[in-house]
Amino acid sequence: MGRRTTARARRAPPLETMLFAGLALGLGMLVFATPFNHDEDQYLAASVLAAKARLYRDFLYVQTPLQPELTAPLTGFAPGWTYLVLRLFSAACGLATLAGVWLAQRRLGVGRSTAAASTLLMASCYTFQYCASVVRNDALPMALLAWAIAAAAFALRQNARWPWLGWGSCGLLLGAAVSAKLSFAPLLAAAALYPLLASQGEKRGGDLIRIEVAILARSSALSFGVGALAGLAPIALAWARAPEALRFALVGFWADGPRRWYVANGLEHRMEPGSKLLYGLGDLLLGPALAALAVVLFRRLRSSRPHATAPAMAGLLDLMILAGLLAAFAPSPTYKQYFAPLLPPLFVRLGVTASQARLPVWGRSLLALGAVTGLVMFAMWVGEAARTGRWAPIVIARQNRWIGDTLRQAHASGAIATLSAHAVLDSGYPLDRRFGGGAMVYRSADGVDAALRRRLHITSPASLAADLDATPPAAIVTGFEDGGGDTRVRLDVPLRAYALSRGYVLHRSPAGAAELYVRPEGAAPVVR
Repeated sequence: MGRRTTARARRAPPLETMLFAGLALGLGMLVFATPFNHDEDQYLAASVLAAKARLYRDFLYVQTPLQPELTAPLTGFAPGWTYLVLRLFSAACGLATLAGVWLAQRRLGVGRSTAAASTLLMASCYTFQYCASVVRNDALPMALLAWAIAAAAFALRQNARWPWLGWGSCGLLLGAAVSAKLSFAPLLAAAALYPLLASQGEKRGGDLIRIEVAILARSSALSFGVGALAGLAPIALAWARAPEALRFALVGFWADGPRRWYVANGLEHRMEPGSKLLYGLGDLLLGPALAALAVVLFRRLRSSRPHATAPAMAGLLDLMILAGLLAAFAPSPTYKQYFAPLLPPLFVRLGVTASQARLPVWGRSLLALGAVTGLVMFAMWVGEAARTGRWAPIVIARQNRWIGDTLRQAHASGAIATLSAHAVLDSGYPLDRRFGGGAMVYRSADGVDAALRRRLHITSPASLAADLDATPPAAIVTGFEDGGGDTRVRLDVPLRAYALSRGYVLHRSPAGAAELYVRPEGAAPVVR
């Protein structure tokens, strides 16, 4: 009997294999089931345009440059399925995030079952599920952050032979995270305070040991700094290529653009501190993140020592959690995806906390309740997609094929003007670069000086007719930005009005909401 049990145990898949196979399956389902969100358009457009044009110089992208530069080659990987490929990229980054969270805990001495439980709790957060299933720039920096924490855990082990290597990797990964999304900068700043703690061994033993410790700490700080600068190189290169466009993308647009939009829709209250806090807490309640924060804070206040075996790492995680909260609440308004920088350090810290002593009953109960809440969102998305048959990547692929076929039948040539890049990116026709920033840039561009708009290659509702008359598109696609919910400004109205006033021929999609306006035959083709 004992031999049979041993044989079965040897044949059973390791815990890690079962854990990550299940997580990969769940993320794959979310890729298909998560409804399309119009925020995805600007990230889709940037990746597709970056494959053939120069980022910032030829089109505007109001984020840091790493993600479109990495994903541009993927846009030609599976013609007709670009949207699916880029969503799968987000899912792969999500899986890599969970792997980094798992590894960091194991490096810190957390048991396998506890590390697995904490990793699964993070996976049940609505914020994580959303970021890992849509085309945005949240999942990539979240993965880089998780592996940066794992690298720091390696560097801060008491028996680490080359702590400078761990700190160099940590700096590189955090710098790259900022190059993918600027809101991860507070995490980089938090980690920059800790390289001097790279060696936390006993300092007893005389001056010679203290001198060796000081030299090691300085080398770790230097390696972290060099790594961080290397990770930030994509931003420096973009600045050298197009300083004015990058300055507007990272500072000028965000200084006024979001406020103008929310005021125009009567939603300025969403930008007030009380509203941001209320909405933020609501997002954290969709999953166990808020419960994890409560448990970690409770244990931290009750304990006189951060962690018996890795005090520096516990302190680093605590500082990163604070930085993650700052990153989430600094933008106005606050949305669920802004909590992505918080999740990796929070759930690594939760695993460390749970490995020290059994969590209180109230803490375990709140974590379980939060996990159920987050998984309800997963079940709702998958259930709705299965009931209706509207799996987002498949619906969007059909929409693209119909648009491409219709334009080819009309012998159209040139680019497509639209605020909804997802509907045209696989049509076989290029997206008009003036709309590369999607609805986010277009809706606020009236507040940008006309000369600057021309240099940035963007258009606005007020300048739309003149800009399109100067270079008429082959087609115009509307139907996705007509307001709804809290939004009362209908962004597609000027585009639709222009198409009708210039004699564009309307075709209504049988596969979705798209309205395709085709330039009439005989009009001069567009030279791009």
